[in-house]
Amino acid sequence: MPALFSVLMLAAACLAAPIATAAAGQPIPPPKAGASLAPLFARPVVLRGALNGVQIQMELHLKPGETEALEGRYFAIGQNSGEVLLAGEFEEDALSMEESVNGKDVSGLWDGAYDGVTLSGNWSSVDGSVSRNFSLKIVPAQQ
Repeated sequence: MPALFSVLMLAAACLAAPIATAAAGQPIPPPKAGASLAPLFARPVVLRGALNGVQIQMELHLKPGETEALEGRYFAIGQNSGEVLLAGEFEEDALSMEESVNGKDVSGLWDGAYDGVTLSGNWSSVDGSVSRNFSLKIVPAQQ
């Protein structure tokens, strides 16, 4: 496994954290396939799945005062090394984000699409030398 990816995955892991839920414990209905992601991000969203076979949890929400700009974090489940910050944008069903361990220096890029059930796409290193697939699903809100 390339060293950059190993370092990023190590940085992405953290101790078990409680799963965030939708406001007032209400479930978040997924948008219809091909529909805008805007309804999905009306409230904070938790997604779980895999980045190149490593189980991750991602938490995303709209940036304050924005309608198509996101921020959040992700971490590797069951590992103990920290979280990676995320910031990006979405348009219709497409999502594009940058990641950073320190909040300043970009360490990876996320490009994906939402099909109404799964957010999937490609993670790549900034220089494009490393590319990994990801597939995430919404964690249902706790009742």
